[in-house]
Amino acid sequence: MEKTIVENNIIYNISDEIKKNCNIVFEGENNILFFEETPLTFVKSEIIFKGNNSLVYISKSAFPLKLSISIYNNSVIFVDDNISMNNNLQIIASEEKNVFIGKESLISSSVIIRTSDAHRIFSIETMKRINQGKSVFIGDHVWLAARVVLLKNSRIHSGSIIGSDAVLTGKEVMSNSIWGGVPAKCIEKGVFFDKKGTHALGGGNESASEAEIPSEKAIKSYIYEEDENYIDFSDIDNKLFSIKEANEKLDYLLEFKNNTNNKKNRFAKLG
Repeated sequence: MEKTIVENNIIYNISDEIKKNCNIVFEGENNILFFEETPLTFVKSEIIFKGNNSLVYISKSAFPLKLSISIYNNSVIFVDDNISMNNNLQIIASEEKNVFIGKESLISSSVIIRTSDAHRIFSIETMKRINQGKSVFIGDHVWLAARVVLLKNSRIHSGSIIGSDAVLTGKEVMSNSIWGGVPAKCIEKGVFFDKKGTHALGGGNESASEAEIPSEKAIKSYIYEEDENYIDFSDIDNKLFSIKEANEKLDYLLEFKNNTNNKKNRFAKLG
């Protein structure tokens, strides 16, 4: 792995293409920015480290990455393989919390992910804070539609859909379900989606009847089941919190990805 030192911070595997299309700013130290050793394409992106001892891990992608990232102290942002983005995905990781995005997800325009409300709220009765930050976890093959906002403690299991303009906070979304609204709630269970677009239907490429039938590949790939490979998001979060140094968090995620990425149901949970 090629290592570049920038003012007491480390960037792994940065290419000229990344330098050209992704603005990288370090305002702190002991941070790590990790790009996998594969060609990566960015479009008008920025990654800003506003604190110390944090890690951003960007995996390989067959699609252009469009990211606007701000990360503060002792946090992790992990983006797994082949995330498809329509427009800039905004991620703000703060309060020493993490953002984890599984592989093969679809992210539409103007989606925002935050681990903190950004300002403190206190109970008048107890004088204690009531809105502590919490991590956000997204499983594999999740569809976030346009203008979705994911706030602290959102946990979305594989194969699910969050509808346009939904605001999700403090909720656990089970696999193969649809959520929507403000605040978001479950509106359909027992569904799955493929990645085939519908805009061009009727132009001769695919008949209306063919479009109504899922492929065998989609059925096999996108219907999730609970099995022995399930990994609880809380276990990942607790492990990352227990590791104090950014380089050790990187080692953990490298091993985690190597051991789990071929396990379809690793983030599958039904309910």
